[in-house]
Amino acid sequence: MALHAGASVLRPGGIVLVYGSNDEGIRAVVGLMEEVLSEVRTVAVGGRCRVVTGRWEGGAPKLRGDLEAWNEWMALTYPGLPTTWVTYPGVFSHGELDPGTRLLLDLLPPLPVGARVLDFGCGSGIVGAVAMARGEGVRATLLDVDTVALEAARANVPEAEVVAGDGLGSAGDEPFDAIFSNPPLHRGKAEDSGMVTTFVREASGLLRPEGVLAFVVQRRLQVEDALREAFRAVSVLGEDGAFRVWEGRKPRPGGMPSSRRVSQRSATSPRPPERGVDQSSRTSW
Repeated sequence: MALHAGASVLRPGGIVLVYGSNDEGIRAVVGLMEEVLSEVRTVAVGGRCRVVTGRWEGGAPKLRGDLEAWNEWMALTYPGLPTTWVTYPGVFSHGELDPGTRLLLDLLPPLPVGARVLDFGCGSGIVGAVAMARGEGVRATLLDVDTVALEAARANVPEAEVVAGDGLGSAGDEPFDAIFSNPPLHRGKAEDSGMVTTFVREASGLLRPEGVLAFVVQRRLQVEDALREAFRAVSVLGEDGAFRVWEGRKPRPGGMPSSRRVSQRSATSPRPPERGVDQSSRTSW
């Protein structure tokens, strides 16, 4: 998709340079480039990385330069979601509902009427869509750094607010009743658990006095200390072999973090949706 997008804005004779490491799949890029470009060759190798170049000659093959040309539909079987869902190459959990997100959906806390909800790291908008379907008058904001994912979210959940941004600082100043997330854990290839603890601390400041944070992470991640620093009541909503869903309740003004042990509630079956999600709006890049 990126090769087609890049070549689509080149003049004939223009050059494409692609850099990457071997474990990112740079060797396979050569074959992909040869489908679109001519004179494809490796021009630099070092540090288990390489640079590959190719030339766009114009004409054939026909390029898929618009994002809409890469629009794909994945089948979903989850209450509150339409049976078909827009996605694009490279969007998180492309083509399926990942098990961590499914566990979070099974355990989402109930919402008050008219609640304002933030789906942080929303991807194609699945968590926000389910929150809106379950709650009466729920307003959702979908936030992600991946603008391609946001185009999918805009098509999937057209009634939600869509925000591009790297972190909770992009969510605005109006407080939320709930923040739900399957938060990012990697910067590029590298795992960075500090991203999750930062997310937890910042989420507290975006919630109303009785607001709730619910998010899913791998069980091995140590997040309880960060939660207790930011929230008065902390609990485990449920877990499976790989993932755990945590909940933090915002302290009242002047309140202190709770020192009691984490309580754990078993997973419950998904609540039936109260309304569907309109799938009629579609967008293009």
